[in-house]
Parts: sequence; C-alpha cells; structure tokens
Amino acid sequence: MCVFVLAATDHLRKKTIALEARMHSLEDALAIIHASASDGPHPLLNIPTEHDEDEQEEPALKPVAEEHVASALSESLGSLHIDRKGTARFFGPSGGSESLLLSAQGLESNVTPKPLPELDDAYLPEGINICYQSFPFTPSGILLATVQPMIEAFLPPIERAIYLCETFMEHLTWMFQIVTRQQVIKELIPAIYKQSRVSYGPHDLALMLIVLGIGTLVDLNLSPYSLEAQHYYRLSRAALALQPVLGQQSIVTIKVLHLTSIYHGMSGKESNLEQSYALLDLASQVALKIGFHVDPSLWGFTGKEAYDRRVYFWNLMAGVLWQSLVTGRPPSLLMSYIDCHLPTAADEALFQKDEVPLGFGIWGFQVSVECLIPIVKTTLAVKPPSYQDIMDLDRKVRAFVKTNDTGAFSADTRTATSMAAFARSHYQALLLMFLHRGFFAQAMSDNALDPLKSPYGESVLAAYTSACVVLEDTKSQYSKRPHLLSRVWRVWSLAFSAAVIVGTVAIRGMHLDLQPPAFKEFESACIVFRDAAETSSRAARAMPILQVMLEKAFQARERYRQRQKPVLPEARPDDELSIFGGRTRLVSTHPVITSLIAAANGGCSSSESPPQTSSQANPPIAPSDDDLQNQRHSHNNAFYTTQRQTNQRSPRATFADLSGGWDGLFHEVPRPSRGVPPQGTMNSPYPALESGDAAMLDDRWSSFMHSYNILEDPTQYHHPMR
Repeated sequence: MCVFVLAATDHLRKKTIALEARMHSLEDALAIIHASASDGPHPLLNIPTEHDEDEQEEPALKPVAEEHVASALSESLGSLHIDRKGTARFFGPSGGSESLLLSAQGLESNVTPKPLPELDDAYLPEGINICYQSFPFTPSGILLATVQPMIEAFLPPIERAIYLCETFMEHLTWMFQIVTRQQVIKELIPAIYKQSRVSYGPHDLALMLIVLGIGTLVDLNLSPYSLEAQHYYRLSRAALALQPVLGQQSIVTIKVLHLTSIYHGMSGKESNLEQSYALLDLASQVALKIGFHVDPSLWGFTGKEAYDRRVYFWNLMAGVLWQSLVTGRPPSLLMSYIDCHLPTAADEALFQKDEVPLGFGIWGFQVSVECLIPIVKTTLAVKPPSYQDIMDLDRKVRAFVKTNDTGAFSADTRTATSMAAFARSHYQALLLMFLHRGFFAQAMSDNALDPLKSPYGESVLAAYTSACVVLEDTKSQYSKRPHLLSRVWRVWSLAFSAAVIVGTVAIRGMHLDLQPPAFKEFESACIVFRDAAETSSRAARAMPILQVMLEKAFQARERYRQRQKPVLPEARPDDELSIFGGRTRLVSTHPVITSLIAAANGGCSSSESPPQTSSQANPPIAPSDDDLQNQRHSHNNAFYTTQRQTNQRSPRATFADLSGGWDGLFHEVPRPSRGVPPQGTMNSPYPALESGDAAMLDDRWSSFMHSYNILEDPTQYHHPMR
C-alpha cells in the first residue's frame, strides 16, 4: 500500500512543479506587456494571496521519492570487529559468513586440523631473507644485483618447473586465467633457465616462482601445504621486492600480486586471508595506475596481445567482485570508470588453441557485466535496495545464466573440464544466493512461524533452493575429486554460506514443506565439511558453527516429531542468523572502546565479546608467531651457521638436485612441546638425476653435499615428463 501512496505523491509533486513553472512564465509575460503601458507593477503581480504566503513558507521540494521509506535492510550494515590492540576488521552486508567465521574462533570443535608445517628460512642467504621481509618495499643497504642470482640458484630442475606449471594450469584454470601456458612454459621458463636469450626482469622471475608455489599446493602427489610451496613463495616475494612494486609496475606486477593473493588464500592459514584480500586490492590499484582498465585497442594493441589483456582484465574484475560479495566490502574497481571491451568469441576460438580449457571464458565475462556487477552494486550500496530491485535482478539472472550450460563439459573426465563443469553448474545458484540472502534473513527473523507468508517469502524459497544446489554440486564434486577440492579455499567459503542458509531453515522451518528436506540436506553437508576439514582450514574453521547449528536442528526435529509447537527463537544480535544477515553490530574487546560504548549506553555496552567456552579456562598454549620467530633464530646449528658464513655464489646459474627429496634442502621450524610430524619425503615423479664432481659448488653448500648435488647445466638432463 505504501508503494502506491508513494507513487501517487511523487506524481502529484511533479505535476505541481510543472504548474508552478507555467505560472511563473505567465507572470513574466504579464509583467513585460504591462511594462509597456505603465511604470508600476500590475495589480495581480503586487498583491500576495494567502496561497502565495503558504507557498513562501513551504520549504523547497526535494527529489526524494523513496528515501523516507525505511528499507527492511536499513539495519543491515555489517559488523565491525576491533580487538584488544585496536586492530579493526569490517565485513559488510553480504559478508556475514566471514563475520560468522571470525566469531567462531572461541568455539570448540570435534575436528582438529593437522598443524601446518612452517619453513625455517635459515638455509636461504641473508639477502633473500631481507628482500622477503621488506616486501612491498625495495630494501636499502644491500646490493640488489647480487640477490637475483642467489634466488635463481634455488630454482628446481627445469623438468620439475614444467611439471608444476602444467599442474597449476590443469588444476586451477577452471577458476581463473591469470597466466597462459604460452606465457609461462614457452616463454618464461626458457628465458629464466637460459635456454633462450630473451631478457627478463625480477617481476618475471617472481611470476614464474609464484606459479610454482601454487602448482605445488595443488600437486596431488604431495601432502597439502608442503614446505616446497613455501620455498617458492619466499623466493617469489623476495624477487618481487627487487623492483619497486609501488613505483615500477607492469602487467606482470599485477599478475604476481594477484597470484600471491591466491597463494595466501590457499596456504591453509586463516590468518593469511586478510593479506589475500589486501593484495588483490593492491593489484587492482596497480591496474588502474598503468591504465589497464582502458581498452588495449586505444593504446594500439591488436591481435593476441589485445586479447590477452582483455581476458586478464575481466578475470581480475571477476576476482574483485567476488571478493566484495564474500567480504561485503566495496570493490576496488568501479564499473563507471572502466572502458575495457569484452573479448569476442572469435578471438577466444583463435587464441585459446593449445591452452587448458577455460572454466568460464567469454560466457563468464558476459555474466559479470550483466549480472555480477549489478548484484554487487545493489547489495553493497549505502542505501539498502528495495525488494523490487532484488526481484528485478532475480529475473535477469534466471534469464541470462542458464543452468544447462555445462553439457559440453560434463562428459569429459579430464580434471580441467570436470572442474569447469562444476563451476558453471551452480553459478546461477551462487548469484541468486547472494542476491537474496539479506531478505532471506529478514523473513526468517520477522516471520519465524511462517516465513513463506512474509512479504519476502520469495527470497526464502530462492535462497534455500539455491543453497541446496550449491551444496549438492559441492558434495558431488567432492566425491569425485576430494583431494583437489579440499585445497581450494573459495569452494568452502561459498559452501559455508549455503550451509548456513539450509541450517537456518532446518532450525527455524522444520514445519515448512520444502524440497529437499532441510534437516537431511544440512546433516549431509556437515558430514562433507567434517571430512574436508582434515585438509581445508576453511572447512575446519566452519565446523564449530555448523556443529552448534546441527545440535539446534536436532532439537527442532525432536520437537517437530513430538508435535510440539515451534519455539520462537529470541532475536539476539549475536545469533547465527543475525550475523549471517549482516545485522549492524560492533564486536570489540578493546577496553577503551568498550568502556566508551558502555558509558554512551548508560552503562550497558552494545559491543560484544567473542563467545567463551569452558575450554578457555585453561587453553592450550600454542607458540605465537613471535615465539616461532625467536625459536627460528635460536636454532643455529652447525649446518645453518655454515650457510650463513658465506654469502657468495658462483656466477653460473645452478639448479638443485631433488632426487633425494626437498626435506634436506630446507627444514621445518622446530615446534617445542607440540610435536609436528616431519614433512614426508616427496615422491619425485622423475628418475634419479646423475651426479658428478663437476656439480660441486662453493663452501656454503659443502655441509649438505654429502646427500645433495647441484647441477651445473640443467640442459644436460632431458628426462621426459611423467
């Protein structure tokens, strides 16, 4: 009813403005005609009427149609977390899942993730470690020209490098295309391994190294989060610091930052996620600084160069948009300032030959423009959207993103095509889930007994059915490729959002006639999360929340079976649904802020503390990062001391012999009183490399030459890929 009244009011105001404009025109015409016959004003223009006085007292009209009508989501601005040190983290309206996961830190879980190995950097020269620590700045006080040869001396054999790059392409191109096979395997590797005379810079070296690092993370022949991946990451970050990231950028710089962001997300450390988000934002700012958002044709680029630039820009754009939806933070790239054309289907068919099949390609870029960008603008806007806006976008998404677009991929058993089919199969469901999640939470809170009869009942159905599709596809793909899927953090972030929606219906809507049944769907999702939590830190972080929700769902099912009335949940700012829906709240453990809020509220603080459990009375003391750092520097045995004493290296490019495994080359940081299983010896996919006296290096390597050899010339070994 309010909508019709609002529309009528707006219509009348517009008509009044038009009549006033006509009246003033007539007055002006009358004044001009009367001025030719008399010096005084016309009587009708000189005597104000009561109506005129009312008009003069009336304030100026403002073109505000809907801003006086409070939106149902006007209180869903997100959450602000402030810890005891004053460190703040914001998650916006659509970032409720991340806020919920952050709130789960104090909860118990029956799933204990395996402790992650930590690389001891003592085997690396001091120059490399200084550059690593100084990122994103270029260090001073050291001769940078000597550091790059040091980094290159720690490269693997060329066969291993090619294998890891191929693994990277096969296992992750379904999610993004940041580098191509042509660029890395046919251009970068030959140049860096001195098989071609093409020049390259520090950021080119960093690009290849970070690809090796991520390729190691998704090498299913290795244990998750291996030390070898950390080794390549350290080398890449050190190489990145050799050339000023903030002053001498190129497209390669953007790609390295983007891939480093992905590495942090896949590293298995939840504490690295904020670095992942920050690095992607930094990559976006570098892209704007070098004019990457402008179509390459305007700079004179044509053919494959123009195609590659367009493809990568829209991959970057998609990454930024999804990060915004997951965190609820505004995107670092705004569509109103972008003038980069979409690649054409003809270009894709021509230039994607000999490349790994894409997960999205042109189809994904079009969906980003037509659906993803409008959803981000609508759901993250300062002014909450109207429900009509949501439903208009719903129809657009259903019409544009078809669910049967995966037919060409489904029959192929290749990893790249199987994962591409998985990504496309529920893309529409993901878009609809994020579009409706706010009004879903509102309906479940306001109409707990029958949310389907809420004004936002359509959002309840849309969010629930979409969440079920996401969970079903995730469970199905996990049964096919569990080792790969458990290493991709974004899969479990999105699946967690879907699980919270289904779990909410299982708790509050057991009496609703929905298909599939909510409890059964939620219980099976928890089983998959519990299994994946053995590897995935993201799934492990989600388990405490899911366990609490599953217990509530059990209780709701028992009440329903006993034909008891549903218990109306008490609305609290710290319950799962309020947090997930993005309800405005401040979570602070900072004493000053907490006391100020308490004083402002008359002694009752509106801030919240993390949930406390009985296990926190005497929590197990884990070594902090500072403790590990001190432990690392105190662990100076004869092996590391020998390596530190000599900083010189043979000017020849040398590559490590890995036939004995990587564990002897670098070591895990010792962990006192909490025995961490040593990193398992890697099963090399290559035959044992031959060794000889000519492979010996200088004294800095002599301490481990009894078990490892260094190759003078990597080109003398030609072992086929296996």
